[in-house]
Amino acid sequence: MTVDQALELLEENTLRRAEKDTPESRHIEQELLTFLYEETNDVQYLHMLLVHLKEIDIHRYQEALQKTIAEGYDCNWYDYGKLLESGDLGYTDEEEAFRCYERAADSQPRGDGSAIAPLTDNRGFARLRMAEMCKDGIGTPKDIERSRKLIEEVDKDCQSSEFKPEQNMILLAKADLALEDNDPLQALELLAECREQAADMLDDFYYREGLEELFAINDRLYQLIEPDLYDLDIYDLSEILKEPHKVKVRTEDREFLITSLPEEGTMVYSLDDQWFRTLPDLFEAKIGDDLQFSELREEILDVEVLA
Repeated sequence: MTVDQALELLEENTLRRAEKDTPESRHIEQELLTFLYEETNDVQYLHMLLVHLKEIDIHRYQEALQKTIAEGYDCNWYDYGKLLESGDLGYTDEEEAFRCYERAADSQPRGDGSAIAPLTDNRGFARLRMAEMCKDGIGTPKDIERSRKLIEEVDKDCQSSEFKPEQNMILLAKADLALEDNDPLQALELLAECREQAADMLDDFYYREGLEELFAINDRLYQLIEPDLYDLDIYDLSEILKEPHKVKVRTEDREFLITSLPEEGTMVYSLDDQWFRTLPDLFEAKIGDDLQFSELREEILDVEVLA
């Protein structure tokens, strides 16, 4: 395979992923980007590989972040900060993570949004994480007013932009401040709005990271209220299945039995006779020709907790 052939295949695969993100399309992207980087040593392909390296080898991911930053991808200071906070390296460094976010907040976007040069603009995300750390006094002195100012800045920038990837994070940040102000009803409204937006985005275009973000929103929402067992949708499964349960999901012409069971300190899940280690894996389960479980939301008539 030549570089030109790989680029053509990458563009075709990107178009397919824009319609439907699947484990197969992610694997194809990883293989093509690995080939392109090895053949050309062009750092833009390493930058695009980051999301895959994070799942494969955390130390290779760290090295790749450092190399891309050294080559001018200052936007990746945001991901380096997240890595330092995560504990995945065997330690955490919250003060250095905050400094990483400060650098990312002043970085310039990279890419034009094409398959070969995807747009990466982490300035808003970095400022929102700084706002959260200022609110909680993590890695920096507690400063509620600075937190408010950072959120207002990102919100203002977001309102003047057609592309608004930070919108859900802004709502989460505002919900946190509402709780800080002892206004749980306002926080609940913001979290409910955030969840609905995230669900609508997934209905329009499924991608695994978006599903994981929605589950994280559920975690925050259901700290304030209990799920309505008489008005569940499939995304509520992230909360219901934290405990051992059996759930029936019914569409007009099919029924699915979903089970969650404890195993070695975590939960495992089944969809009919298929077993999965993670809930996102279950949502990506194939249930027909070119159809996965996540695509059923609008067809579902009933989600019932059986036991």
